[in-house]
Amino acid sequence: MRDSVRLNKKVYLSYSCLNMMFIDYICKKIHDEGFDIITCKNCFLSENNKLSIAENIIKSTCFVLIISDEFSKYMCDEYDIALNNKKNVMVFIKSKLYRTNKEINKKFKDKMVVLWDNENELSMKIIENIAGVGYKYPERGYLFEVWVEDLFKMYGYDTSRTLYAYDSAYDIYAEKDGKKFYVEVKLSRLRVINKVVIEKTLRMYEKMSLKDNEYFIVVTANIIPDEMKKHILTKDRMFVIEISELLYLVQNIEDLKYRLLSLVEYATEDIEVTETEEIIKLFNITKEKTIDSFVDYNVELSKLLGEINKWKPEITTSEEYEKLCIKVLKVLFSKDLTLWSEQKKSNDDLYRFDLICKIKDGVTSDFWKFIEEFFRTKYIIFEFKNYKKFITQREIYTTEKYLYAKALRSVAIIISCNGSDDNAKKAIKGSLRENGKLILNLSNRNLVSMIEYELNGNLASEYLYNILDEMLIELEK
Repeated sequence: MRDSVRLNKKVYLSYSCLNMMFIDYICKKIHDEGFDIITCKNCFLSENNKLSIAENIIKSTCFVLIISDEFSKYMCDEYDIALNNKKNVMVFIKSKLYRTNKEINKKFKDKMVVLWDNENELSMKIIENIAGVGYKYPERGYLFEVWVEDLFKMYGYDTSRTLYAYDSAYDIYAEKDGKKFYVEVKLSRLRVINKVVIEKTLRMYEKMSLKDNEYFIVVTANIIPDEMKKHILTKDRMFVIEISELLYLVQNIEDLKYRLLSLVEYATEDIEVTETEEIIKLFNITKEKTIDSFVDYNVELSKLLGEINKWKPEITTSEEYEKLCIKVLKVLFSKDLTLWSEQKKSNDDLYRFDLICKIKDGVTSDFWKFIEEFFRTKYIIFEFKNYKKFITQREIYTTEKYLYAKALRSVAIIISCNGSDDNAKKAIKGSLRENGKLILNLSNRNLVSMIEYELNGNLASEYLYNILDEMLIELEK
């Protein structure tokens, strides 16, 4: 019980009128854990009832849909409102209904679904899930699952993902050359995955009665303890693919490599890429396929270089510029940064920044290490301005409002087509001198220089370090 701790998270509960018997109990349990509950009973009963419900859903931190016996049109309308407003949507379906109702299965295919059997279990699962809404780690796990499916497809497998339920025995079904593979996907924030997680997966494997042409594969973006790997090798028709082998599989597949590195929360530079006989056989890797299919890193950099050099803000949109900048940043810094969370609003909805990234644990880049240690920050805010003219001090002061040292978020990087005017540069220095907030301003010319650094065998982060050095040296009293 945490009655005195308020988490300031507003949770909208959508449920059937047939659930009224236990919904008050659920609301009380969730409220006692520090969450503010909103239901249709909080909305005004008038002709504008529907609008009032929509407003309450929009104001909520997350939307919880509870399905025990029916999914009424009223609930469907609320669910659609939440989806259309890009809320954090969580669906809790009674296990029996989920397994027997074809319409429910069809409606929530590829959606995150949590199964429950009784009201007490339901309240615990709701609390467990909404407590992690701020970080949205379940979503990151889902993204890694999608990534693994794309990896298998890249190597010629026919795949399908199971409905996203927490009690599934496996996440992905894959088939190739008459062989069937059941793939379980695991993602942890830590560098070394907890052996308890692997032990749980082993128990799932042991419950499956695999035939001669069937195999069970565990894929993780982490390191598995040696003792667990040795134990897995003793299992019949079971494979494990960990981070070193994933890096081998995508070392020349740029899109998959950047997506993988953006999901991993620790530095991977010191992890040796591992090529094993099992992986080569499993994915049927040949040198010919490597030459024909893989995209060279320098080719990707050169392509981006051409896009930036040809960029004209007067005939392009801000959304197009944002996509280009994020693509460049992921190519250059996916080994150093993670999270890559786009388009975030401030809590009061007054301001919005374009992208926030997190510096990976154990990062080896001198620039990002310096930023993390001396500016005491873990998160970096990025802003993109597709302006024909220079950005002004107005954009600097707006960005400064996003920065909070106590939240380990004291550094921002603004990227604009033509850089900043003199007043903006003064505002940047003033923000650093008076408030300790670091704002770096980059132009398209700077993006070109960073890419050229990489093409010449250097690191783009070294270029940023030079910009920071110059700024700190020239900082007047």
